[in-house]
Amino acid sequence: MRVARHLHRQGIPVVYLVAPQVWAWRRGRLKQMRRTLERVLCIFPFEEDFFRREGVRAVYIGHPLAGLVRPALTREEFSGNTLWPGTVH
Repeated sequence: MRVARHLHRQGIPVVYLVAPQVWAWRRGRLKQMRRTLERVLCIFPFEEDFFRREGVRAVYIGHPLAGLVRPALTREEFSGNTLWPGTVH
């Protein structure tokens, strides 16, 4: 945020790609984000709603790798080969 704040003071619009995970921790950063950022480009669908509710201009653009990565196992194979907490095998 230091570089973003400096650029903003110079009159340069600042757009974040890959939003900081303030929804998970450091919610105090939201105030600074509202003042400094022109927009946040979100890669997770829930982030857009979160940031907008908090007064930060945001738009969901999707994850750039979502179409490239494919799971190696099916859901059934994954579930059958996984030890879950509390299970005994």
